[in-house]
Amino acid sequence: MLAKYITGRSGWIGNSVLFNSKHAIFAHCTAALDIIENPTAISHFETGKPYAITGEMISDTVTLISINREFDFATIAKGKIIKSGLLGYAACRTQILVEFDYNIEEIPRYAPTNHHVIIVGDHTAELSDIGYMLGIDIVEYKDIMG
Repeated sequence: MLAKYITGRSGWIGNSVLFNSKHAIFAHCTAALDIIENPTAISHFETGKPYAITGEMISDTVTLISINREFDFATIAKGKIIKSGLLGYAACRTQILVEFDYNIEEIPRYAPTNHHVIIVGDHTAELSDIGYMLGIDIVEYKDIMG
């Protein structure tokens, strides 16, 4: 709902798949049609049964946010999508490869959850402001990673 409020478009929940140097892969077997192009229905990753959605993200720049269960702490980051769509069969069907300006290999150590909401565009400032108003401590991954 927050992504829709900020951008007019849906957010996308991505499972953390891989973190390597300045690149990360996120994946999920569904995506809202207002944030992808060329949507295709294919088999579901875990079960092999119909159906999952794959497609290419409409934006190059994205903002990630991961919020803890207590809704009092969140981490955010801005990244650039290098590739998206069905990049391989070893993960859920909608996949994105994101590049960051810093080494992100330690994100799994600091992320409040495995899931990140991916929002099209750079919205780190808005998310920080909203977090402040709601009493959520927002930390940027770049500040943690050094």
